[in-house]
Amino acid sequence: MFQNAQAQAMVKKSSGIIAVLILDNTNAWAAQMTNGIEDAALEAGYQTIICNSRFDPTLEADWVEKDAFNWN
Repeated sequence: MFQNAQAQAMVKKSSGIIAVLILDNTNAWAAQMTNGIEDAALEAGYQTIICNSRFDPTLEADWVEKDAFNWN
């Protein structure tokens, strides 16, 4: 299934995935926010991936360097 999704992304030039970077996924406010983002994304036909930096600038940079935000 992954290969099919990859092929579709290449043809459409869009993965249909929205990456969301948050500082702390244990925070209740962050959970509500990400739930809202996910609900809106699903309604619009997108999927989400949540990236948690845990307040660590190095980990945050790793997410960006791994192209977590360059899928669309």
